[in-house]
Amino acid sequence: MKYRIVNVAYMPDAPVPDYGQMLRQSGFDVEYIKTTCTTESEIIAACAQADAVIGAATYQRFSREVI
Repeated sequence: MKYRIVNVAYMPDAPVPDYGQMLRQSGFDVEYIKTTCTTESEIIAACAQADAVIGAATYQRFSREVI
């Protein structure tokens, strides 16, 4: 089963690891999507079919509507 993981806090110049690559190296079959969302509606749209979401709690609001 392929897992769809969405990183909604992607910043190309940030010194963070490539989580998709790390998961694949660990044996997980993942579709890893990198995007930058700043509004609730963008987060909802990007994560509609996601199995997991990576975000930055201090940067993005995961309100009741988003969850």
